[in-house]
Formats: sequence, C-alpha cells, structure tokens
Amino acid sequence: MLSIISALLFAITEEYLFRGIILGSFLRQFNFSMFTSVIFCSLLFGMTHLMNLTYQSLTLTVGQILSATALGIIFCCIYLRTRSLLWPIGLHFVVDVSAGASSLAKGTYNIPVSPYYSIIPLLLSVCLMLFLLRKSKQSQIKTSFRQN
Repeated sequence: MLSIISALLFAITEEYLFRGIILGSFLRQFNFSMFTSVIFCSLLFGMTHLMNLTYQSLTLTVGQILSATALGIIFCCIYLRTRSLLWPIGLHFVVDVSAGASSLAKGTYNIPVSPYYSIIPLLLSVCLMLFLLRKSKQSQIKTSFRQN
C-alpha cells in the first residue's frame, strides 16, 4: 500500500514540476520552440535519475536516464495535446506501480542491464513526439499555452 501511495505522490509532484512548471516556462517565459521545450524538459527529467548512482551501477543508472527521458517525451506530448496534467500523472503512476510490482516479483528493478536497450524506446518516443506535435497541431497547442 505504501508503494502505491508513494507512486501516486511521485507522479503528481514530478508531473506538476516537470510538465506543469518547467515545460510551461520553456514555452511561455523563455519562448523556446515546442520541440526544444520537450527535449530540454525530458532531459532534465531523465537527469534526475543521476542520484541513483549513490546505490547502483553507472550502467543501470544510464539505462534509467534514457528510459526516463523517453517517458518524459511521451508525458510532455500527452500534456501538450490534452492540456491536462491528469493524463501524464495517470500514466506516470501506472509506469511507477508496474516497475514496483516487477521489482517485487523479481527482486530487482525492472530495467535492462545495458543502456543500449533503452535507446530503442527513446527513438520511438522521438518519433511519437514528431507525430503528436506535427506542424498541423502546433498552432493549436501554442494558442492554448499563450492564453494563460
């Protein structure tokens, strides 16, 4: 039960910080392009996993950084298209609970040992970003963010 509550708290706080505040700031205050904003926000999200070096190997940590960056891209795109933090919070919660359940079942965290296994999801996330934030959708998204 504690792991479910923790996953929910992490999902809410991380999504509010990274998608709500940081991504919004890149778009509004810094006037970055949509793709630049998504990439920077996602890289920052991924880099927060560097703190895991205090208790695990560099290889595992790099894999987590790449995986978190890929997820960050997806969360950003969902937020930009829906204009609601509820969807990325829900997905983030499901990912965290799934990872926690897998780690309990296996006794280890469910991330591939080699960071190379995380490159394919990262590339797929970039492709998804290019589709979800395609030129025909950008003006609608920009209008939504400029109104606030």
